[in-house]
Amino acid sequence: MEEARQARKPGTGSLACPAQGSLRSILIENATTLTRYRHQKASRPSAGHVSSRIPRSIYDDLLQLRVSWCQSDKDSIARRIVRKLAEEGHPQNNIGPGKLSVHYNQKPVCTINLPLVARYGSRILWAYVDSTWIWNERAKARTHKDFIASYRKDQDRKEDLLPIHPFCVAAIIAIAQQQTPSQSSTLFVTRYIELLSKVVGDKPRLITAIFEYTVKVPKLYLKKFSHPYKYYDSELVVQRRAFALAEENIPLFSQAVKDLGA
Repeated sequence: MEEARQARKPGTGSLACPAQGSLRSILIENATTLTRYRHQKASRPSAGHVSSRIPRSIYDDLLQLRVSWCQSDKDSIARRIVRKLAEEGHPQNNIGPGKLSVHYNQKPVCTINLPLVARYGSRILWAYVDSTWIWNERAKARTHKDFIASYRKDQDRKEDLLPIHPFCVAAIIAIAQQQTPSQSSTLFVTRYIELLSKVVGDKPRLITAIFEYTVKVPKLYLKKFSHPYKYYDSELVVQRRAFALAEENIPLFSQAVKDLGA
């Protein structure tokens, strides 16, 4: 009986009974439950030590961002702004689209294509995703049942109400699996906040915000994925701060990116 409770070793075909509370048992009970985390808001950044110099091209991008109503267009512009600021702060870093593998039971099980990944050599500094990326990942993950309109809307609404989207958590875990245990994992996410007008008949205005999620993933937490049949008492603590993507906040966001550079 005791041998039957032991986790299956990678590469073997022997049967295994996952321990209660292990990642494997959670996946069996509910395939949509991938991780557990606590959300913790970070303190607001201070503007006292940052430079106010903003490149002219950033001003032009901000103007386009303000007048654009198409969300995919907004995402493209915001992505361009983030990349320009990152390259200006750390020209030695390699910044561009990147692929990260998610490992489960000590094997790569899927690849995540991210819009932007900042690297210094082989070291991952941070990654960036946006609403268009989340929408595309949703489309890939859906089955025939998920395309039923009522079911899809209900699922999307539940996901959007979470402090951090499940796909973003997956990206953070993929980053952490390729880092040293002492290194924090940082993900920037573009989201839109609808601001209602006080004037009757006016359309609501979309505020573009960039959320910075920072997690120091415990080594014990990563063992949930490398040894999913065993139970490990560990959780993620996610810190978050937000920047409205506007002229007055560009120096703050630029400094945040610089602080993560090598």
